[in-house]
Amino acid sequence: MSSGGFQITDQWLTATFPELANFHLIGQGGAKIVYAADHPTEGKVVLKIIQPQIGAASIDRELLAVVQ
Repeated sequence: MSSGGFQITDQWLTATFPELANFHLIGQGGAKIVYAADHPTEGKVVLKIIQPQIGAASIDRELLAVVQ
């Protein structure tokens, strides 16, 4: 999976998020790629990866959406 020239692989996901397992692509669009994964104590979780080249204002909107 590619995110703005950055290659997201199973190996990268596992190395970057070692506490998560069983990554499954849910969808992608706009500035993000969304995965479901298993966490050992939290159970099923969602991981949203935001493309590195988007601006700070877009990232702020994404974070505010999660908080609400």
